[in-house]
Amino acid sequence: MSTNFGSKDGILIRIMTVDDYKLVKIFMREHFFIGNPMNDACDEDVQKCNEKENDEYHIDMIKQNTSLLAVKDDDEEQIVGFVLAGAQVPSDLEKSRKEADELEENAWKRIAVFNSLNFLNKNSRVVKKIYQHICNVKS
Repeated sequence: MSTNFGSKDGILIRIMTVDDYKLVKIFMREHFFIGNPMNDACDEDVQKCNEKENDEYHIDMIKQNTSLLAVKDDDEEQIVGFVLAGAQVPSDLEKSRKEADELEENAWKRIAVFNSLNFLNKNSRVVKKIYQHICNVKS
């Protein structure tokens, strides 16, 4: 399976790998967490809230080969955007709710509770869906 989806206007889009995550995390700090109105409203360093759990969650999504990375054609370490996404099934609803209950009180707990409510409801006929967790492009 090819991991590259092609190049246009000097940008290469490909499947993200676990090895990319270190640079993606830096990119998120500079282009997602800083200046994002929801994060700014929290009055705390949102990227540091539950950092270990978030890293594990992001890496699990990356391992599913459902996350994308956009990089400069001539410098694959220069990220211009990314999508963190992963598959979810109805049983993840209860798992997400329990995990949210166990988080320390901070912005991520409030966001996690909201996301667990925003998932698949128990009456849905959907058996599996792809969940776009974060989509961010360098401005």
